[in-house]
Amino acid sequence: MLIRYFTAVVLIVFSGLANAAEPSLFIKTPGKDTVVPAAAIFKGISIPDDAAIHFQALDNFSAPIEKATLMNSAGDGATAYIAIEKPDEKWPVIQMGHEQYSAAPFYLVWKDTTKSRISTELWVMQLAGFSIDRPFSELYPNVVPKKNISNADAVMRGFKIFKVNCFSCHTINREGSGKIGPDLNVPYNPTEYMHEKYLRIFIRSPKSLRHWDKERMVGFPSAVIRDDELNDLISYLKYMSGRKV
Repeated sequence: MLIRYFTAVVLIVFSGLANAAEPSLFIKTPGKDTVVPAAAIFKGISIPDDAAIHFQALDNFSAPIEKATLMNSAGDGATAYIAIEKPDEKWPVIQMGHEQYSAAPFYLVWKDTTKSRISTELWVMQLAGFSIDRPFSELYPNVVPKKNISNADAVMRGFKIFKVNCFSCHTINREGSGKIGPDLNVPYNPTEYMHEKYLRIFIRSPKSLRHWDKERMVGFPSAVIRDDELNDLISYLKYMSGRKV
């Protein structure tokens, strides 16, 4: 059951935050932008600690984000902001694969990313809104490892890597809100049809292995997913190949 859904523009207008600004705050954000702290737009909204907060982009890029990560304002971790394109200062076009995009109208951006190791997948262009929903394990029971898998297990560690870096584009067992890439378990899991050596190459640098007209996957260098984390991610994928639905 959906708890609450709203668009970024509605909250910005009704919260009176549209004039808040921190110029030149972000390297990845073009120009001098109006930015709104993400935590501020949720002010007054009761969000359960275990709720799944999903971001949604206009191009169907979508995934859950931890409440503690999105709402952090204590200074001990990365801070999320929503950048707003000004009508008279359009953002430059961004080349992605063979296509061009604009980050407008809203862009989820971050300050002090090294404090929380924010994935590139959480820099969300064309942000359309957020939804607050039931816990992740209730929404996507066939994505989460079974309860007998401990948090210390490589499979569970790999699931957490998958959730942050892959789930925004890919589903597992047809569960998930990301619709850009293919499902990674049905009918076949990539660990079933791709040699592990080449799967690792593909995750690191898709363009070094294959090209296609609509390519969007940018790859995950070791600065984003460490070698030990890549091992865990592959452990999770192998585990899920035995949990098809």
